[in-house]
Amino acid sequence: MRFCQYCGAPLEDGQQCTCPQAQQKRQEQSASQPEGWSQPTPPQQPQQPVSQPQPSEQQGYGYGQAGSTQPGYGYQQTGADSQQPGYGYQQPGTGSQQPGYGYQQQPGGQGQPGGPSSQQAQQFAQMGKQMRDTTVHAAKSLKPFFTQYWTSPIQAVRTAVAEKNLTLAVTLTIIRAVVVIALLWSLVGKVAGILRTGFGTLGAISSMLGSSAAMTVKGNPLGSIVFGLLIAVLGMALFTLLLFGLTRIFKSGGSILDVYIANSANSGVTTAILLLAFVCSLFSLGLGLGLVVLACFSAVLFGGLSAQAVCADQNSGMFWLCYLAGVAVILLVSWWLVPALVMQAVGGITLSMNGESITVGKILKQLEDVGISNILSGLFSNMMY
Repeated sequence: MRFCQYCGAPLEDGQQCTCPQAQQKRQEQSASQPEGWSQPTPPQQPQQPVSQPQPSEQQGYGYGQAGSTQPGYGYQQTGADSQQPGYGYQQPGTGSQQPGYGYQQQPGGQGQPGGPSSQQAQQFAQMGKQMRDTTVHAAKSLKPFFTQYWTSPIQAVRTAVAEKNLTLAVTLTIIRAVVVIALLWSLVGKVAGILRTGFGTLGAISSMLGSSAAMTVKGNPLGSIVFGLLIAVLGMALFTLLLFGLTRIFKSGGSILDVYIANSANSGVTTAILLLAFVCSLFSLGLGLGLVVLACFSAVLFGGLSAQAVCADQNSGMFWLCYLAGVAVILLVSWWLVPALVMQAVGGITLSMNGESITVGKILKQLEDVGISNILSGLFSNMMY
């Protein structure tokens, strides 16, 4: 509440006093002010027009539309070229650039198309397709070659060398290796069968005498694979080196790849005889070994055709002398190495009795240490006395 400064009367808000002094004061003030002057009103803030926000400009706290620029605080389904930030579940589209804070569905995850599992599956499928195509191509290349080989072996080999038919050479090499492995596997199995039969007879005799000891014999499949592969590779490598040496002696200019293709292409007949030896060894070990010897002679004979193919039809006595000298060296090396590899495979046969096992190789080693002559003399002494 206010009071008049002249008479002291109480005044309400906005009320003016009517005493003579107050009236005179107001008249003096109005007389001293210039004409047209009015008391300024306090400035007011400009009122902004209220407009409804457009869908592309509103700030929503729920579902944000694709292509908008407002921040969305919930589920957002972003479309192409969307730039708004999302704070929740985001399903990015093509060209989406907004950051997401929460669960984001990214391409290339585990189990999704383009992920690690899918890429590995695609790689395996591609490798399988390549292997299948290679096998089909190799099978198709055999028929025309053998058709021409039946007519003219040397010309067929020269054609394979001229075409750089490495697929044919590798295919025939693999077939040769598989056949040699199967043949050695059969040989080791036959030896294991002979031992099994012999120890079975001894077991029957021991059971009649009241002993329950029984011996089991197990073959050596892994050794057959390893040493059979070594024998096949060794034979192919020795003949390839022989032919390459002839090309250098007689200056025919063939490369080591040409010599390998020629040697492999001319090995079909020898491989066929070895395959026949494998089949016969299943019934008769002696017949199978006899066919192996025949395969060695065929390798020498058809190796001469390979030598002529890579040495431009050399027929001089010096050429055949060098070839036979090389074959003699190969036979000596093979006579030293091949039986050792075969014995390694046979030596892996395992004999087991009463929970203890020993290989044939260890038994033979012990016999060598003791001496076969000492064993025979001991047996003879026991028989005499």
